[in-house]
Amino acid sequence: MKADPDFAHQCIARIACGDSIRALAAEHDIPINTFWHWITKDHGEDLKAARQAAAAAMADRMLELADQVEAGELNPKAAQAAASIRQWLASRYDRETYGDKTRVDLTARSASQLHLEALRQLGDIRDQ
Repeated sequence: MKADPDFAHQCIARIACGDSIRALAAEHDIPINTFWHWITKDHGEDLKAARQAAAAAMADRMLELADQVEAGELNPKAAQAAASIRQWLASRYDRETYGDKTRVDLTARSASQLHLEALRQLGDIRDQ
């Protein structure tokens, strides 16, 4: 497995097309833990890029599902279920593009600023 770069390339390409690591391991009769360790340790960057490509493919597929619903070819509830799963996976495979965005408002103040404010407040208290 480790000695065959073609095997690794084929696995990465199939993951980019949406195949799961579990399915690939089963197809090649490799224990999932062994396969997972090998692909994440030896091909981590390639795996990350493949998952990003898979996320984009899932987004495309969600559009196809919507088109099928509009054309009357697919039950809306079935399409919703399939799209929901793909949306969740895409958000995990490529958090930057498809993940939920969180916004953090943060005001940074230096320790000197905080000290000056505390002294001013102390002066205000003494003046009273």
